[in-house]
Amino acid sequence: MIDAVKIMMRLLKQFHAEPRSRAELERVYGQVWDEQELLRDFEVLHRLDSGVEVRRKSDGARGTLSYQDCPRYYYCWLEFL
Repeated sequence: MIDAVKIMMRLLKQFHAEPRSRAELERVYGQVWDEQELLRDFEVLHRLDSGVEVRRKSDGARGTLSYQDCPRYYYCWLEFL
């Protein structure tokens, strides 16, 4: 994995120490997925410190999603170029 992605994921984890509502995450990051929506739209390739590496089912694009616990939401889709 790219070191810049690891750094970004670590910073996001620190920034989101307090869980946010789905509405707040959508306002900041756009689309947000719960666990069922994630599995519907993505194949999870690897679990990371504060995110997951995924393949989008619709077009095969690979990238990362950050997540928070309690409630578990996935957000901040970053596609690998």
